[in-house]
Amino acid sequence: MVHPEQAHELRTAYGDNLDAMLKSAGVELFSNARIDAGTAYALQAGQVGTVGFESPLAKQAAEADGGKPSDIAAAAKRAGFEVTDSDTYTRLVAEATEGRRLKAAAAKAKVEASVDDAISKGKITPARKKHWVILISADPGMGEVLASVPNETAVPLSEVGHGQTGGDDLVESAEWFR
Repeated sequence: MVHPEQAHELRTAYGDNLDAMLKSAGVELFSNARIDAGTAYALQAGQVGTVGFESPLAKQAAEADGGKPSDIAAAAKRAGFEVTDSDTYTRLVAEATEGRRLKAAAAKAKVEASVDDAISKGKITPARKKHWVILISADPGMGEVLASVPNETAVPLSEVGHGQTGGDDLVESAEWFR
């Protein structure tokens, strides 16, 4: 059980893999605004503890203040919540989802650009591109490792030599050769 802020940070860090990570650890994620930010509790079902039931915030506000919308909004504010309409909420969720998608696409493009740069400098062969993209995506520190590889390590790009000596040192020039 964690504060909603930490639940959000976990969702941001793990993205679509959060459920798989929690399942592999054999735990479920619960958040509660009453827990101090930065605090987490590990709870085990079926053990000694206390059980408490919360009544909905709207019901509490209605019972305490007469149930006017402004009273409900005030009660939500006191509890640390912001009241919004469902259209705004839906739009915010869609924009956040799009933002995560764009951030992931930009990160992928950056990784691919660094790998393409390494290929163009002869640090790695084109056949290893997919390997390095996966490697850097899993561990961003590997991007620094790839950047530190000397140019032309895998593929020489500089001219090594040619068949011309540069001088006219033929013993006897042939007419047809000139």
